[in-house]
Amino acid sequence: MQFISNLFQTQTEDGDVVEKQRPQCETQEALIAVINKHYGKKNHLVNLFAQFYINHLQWSVWDEYKAAFAEYEAEKLRIEQENADNIEDEEYQVQVPPVEPELQPVPNLSVEDVLAQAPFADVIQQKKKAIRSTEIENIVVVVDDMQFDGDETAQTRMARAIVALDAAGQTETNWKLADNQFALVSKTQLAQALALAGQAQTDIWLAHG
Repeated sequence: MQFISNLFQTQTEDGDVVEKQRPQCETQEALIAVINKHYGKKNHLVNLFAQFYINHLQWSVWDEYKAAFAEYEAEKLRIEQENADNIEDEEYQVQVPPVEPELQPVPNLSVEDVLAQAPFADVIQQKKKAIRSTEIENIVVVVDDMQFDGDETAQTRMARAIVALDAAGQTETNWKLADNQFALVSKTQLAQALALAGQAQTDIWLAHG
């Protein structure tokens, strides 16, 4: 085969055209599996497999070209042989050789390009939602050395407790802390814990979209 592309081929010192060593290639399914398993914890693996997927896209173009070229050569040889076999037959209609195939455009994508397109972007968004939900469920804030649960349910409970204390004209209440121990906490402490939990939740939303 003649020299077609420096992405897939190279030349030896003797001038022979040889195929480059194929890099690791991974399918769409493999990349999705890695995203599902590692996104948010080992993003470097996600990026690495995204590059492997790019390799797969690029080398698939090369494989398709080689298959088309092999078919072209076989058909060309067949026609040339048939034309030669019938050269003395005046009634024989000379066959036209096939058109040599061309290498199709090779995808030129970055890792960011790949992860921003479907279906990978959809999978990542679902992972972000799951990570966000888990982190919100595990919010713990500290006020005066006391650890308060800060998930959405706890925030609702704190808000209701503050309203109830106001309505009853009270300033303190027994509260179950994050370590499952009960403590006497003030309305001010509950308000501080609620504000901190709300800010922590906002930070998580901003971090994970």
